[in-house]
Amino acid sequence: MKRSGKTVAGFKLFVCGAPDDANHLAKAVSEGLTVEEVNPVWFQISLPLSS
Repeated sequence: MKRSGKTVAGFKLFVCGAPDDANHLAKAVSEGLTVEEVNPVWFQISLPLSS
């Protein structure tokens, strides 16, 4: 889509652990959003899954 001239953006509302995918999304958006804008909530450690 970006190559065809369309404006694109991706968001990941929160991440647990390493923010690798949020970094990839920030690099791929059209408008130059920061990783903090793409991923506003970052839990630096993984959260346990509840049953």
